[in-house]
Parts: sequence; C-alpha cells; structure tokens
Amino acid sequence: MTNKSFSLHDVQDCVIQALARQAGCEALAIGPQHSLKHLGLSSIEATAFVGHIEESLDLMLDLTILYEHATVDSLARYLFDRMAARTVAVTAPACLD
Repeated sequence: MTNKSFSLHDVQDCVIQALARQAGCEALAIGPQHSLKHLGLSSIEATAFVGHIEESLDLMLDLTILYEHATVDSLARYLFDRMAARTVAVTAPACLD
C-alpha cells in the first residue's frame, strides 16, 4: 500500500477487513464505532491482526495500539496519521547547512 495514496476510508476498510477475518465475522457487521475489545480476539488473534495491518500498510506497530485505540475509527485514524507522517518525512527536503 505504500506506492499509492490512500484515504482514511481505505485504511478504515483495511482495519475492518482484517478484524472480520480474525474475529470470524462479516465485515459488514463491523462499523467505525465498533469496540475492538468486544470482538473478543484472543492474544494470538490480536497478534495476527496487528501483523496483517503491519504488512498491509507497511508499518511497524506495537500490539499495545489495540489498547490505546478502542474503536475501529480511532485505530484507523491513528494508522492513517502514521502513514501521512511517514510520507511527509520521506518527501521532506533535507535541510542545507
């Protein structure tokens, strides 16, 4: 996903699809305000979920993001901001001395 510009909606959809896969439910059953805690992911499923997000979005993440961002929307916004910050850092010109 790094060679293309993605919207917040795209990132949110990625999160929902990965959650649905790990939780064994339909993606349509998961909305932006859905609580990550209420999906009942085991620690193994949560680790696999974060790993999928890392691979899909080309980010290095800590498993604690699932505790720091309680809803799909909060997590997606955090991931989107991380991707945007990385893009700015990569494209920012070097300072000249």
